Amino acid sequence: MTNKQKDIDNMKCWVFRMAQKSWNKNPEECIQLFNEYGLFKYISESYDYLHLNGYNTVLSDLENILREKGVSISA
Repeated sequence: MTNKQKDIDNMKCWVFRMAQKSWNKNPEECIQLFNEYGLFKYISESYDYLHLNGYNTVLSDLENILREKGVSISA
């Protein structure tokens, strides 16, 4: 595993945990959202841009993605 992949996985983990707390979701509910709406994939594919921002900004981006897809979250 490359250092970059480790950094991507670290971001996924932190943002996932932040989402659980912010959205008041248990791990199963949160993983369902991340998988169904490609949020992990988005983090992986957009990492070169996302890592320039704080994790709060990344979480905000994910919330915007969900809202655009009509998903209601408790944020």
